[in-house]
Amino acid sequence: MPRLSQQTPPDPPAAPGIAHDLNNILLATTITAQHAADHLPPHHPAHKDLQTILTNLRHAAELTTLLHPNSPTDHHTPVCLRTLIEESIPIATTCTQAPPTIDITLDAGPATLTVRANKPLLRQALLNLLINALEALGNQGSIHIRLHAVHSPTPHIILQITDSGPGIPQPSHQHIFNPNFTTKPPNTHTRGLGLAVVAQAVRAHLGTITLTSAPGQGSTFTITLPALAQPATTIEPKPNPPRPHPDTISVMVIEDNPLIRRLITINLSTLGIHTHPFPTGQEALDALRANPTTYNAAIIDQNMPGMTGLQTLAALRRLQPDLPIILTSGYPLSLLPNPLPQATFLHKPYTMTQLHQALTKAINLHAPTA
Repeated sequence: MPRLSQQTPPDPPAAPGIAHDLNNILLATTITAQHAADHLPPHHPAHKDLQTILTNLRHAAELTTLLHPNSPTDHHTPVCLRTLIEESIPIATTCTQAPPTIDITLDAGPATLTVRANKPLLRQALLNLLINALEALGNQGSIHIRLHAVHSPTPHIILQITDSGPGIPQPSHQHIFNPNFTTKPPNTHTRGLGLAVVAQAVRAHLGTITLTSAPGQGSTFTITLPALAQPATTIEPKPNPPRPHPDTISVMVIEDNPLIRRLITINLSTLGIHTHPFPTGQEALDALRANPTTYNAAIIDQNMPGMTGLQTLAALRRLQPDLPIILTSGYPLSLLPNPLPQATFLHKPYTMTQLHQALTKAINLHAPTA
């Protein structure tokens, strides 16, 4: 079956707004799924499905970062390729509804092979290759993934994805990574998951990609990426700060989206935290003026009508300079117009565990010292 190619991407100016709206949807879905999982015993048949949903929601949230300007070169962190591959295989098989007759094997070697990468971008490139390989196979065949390190002339990692499909004719090789190129018939439905985005992602990571294929002999895509000069340092988790007793926490939830506001309120309330929802910054300010000692923390959404989150934050600071504040947004921190004075930033979508941890940290930072 011929390969797929990339379709025209969304208009760049609209992309950040699309990402923001998607992150709000993902946030509401994440909170709901996590709430359901927390109320089921681990052995419940639906618990595994909910964990799969949460994993896929996390991956979807990563992909929204690609809609922001300059995302391919931003946020490079150490990425374990074996882990990335193991996470991507079930996503690809689910997307293509691959039958169990297709055999997928991974030969990653004994070592942990790590690169410095934009994880969402590299994951999308890997998914594109896996999905194309699965669709090339149809109902039967095999995919072999090989990962190994080479130390000469410089340390780099080689990733090979080989399928036993029909192969790609030689004349198509020189065009295979071009945008909008496809070897499928014109009336064939495509997913827009093309090899052009794979090549772009590899170049963004200073790597190379090549194709070896012939009709009837399958296809092998070989990606070469620079390895980390030093092994990635394992960061020991820091001990959790002591949590304030929930009964002593009274939190303003300032969020214009009624569903998200309700979900945050319900979930924090189940932890024993007193919540006070407000749909606008002005209503929250009026409440703080009327009851200046009632609230000891605030969670503020950035994108609200009337007063923005940053404007609300500044106004709250003038009334109560030491109020612990968490600012949330579906936009990344880099797109916000101003720095955050004495506030914690939490990017949507987040889990309730992350929100609770951020809230605890913010309150502890503002706690009076002995």
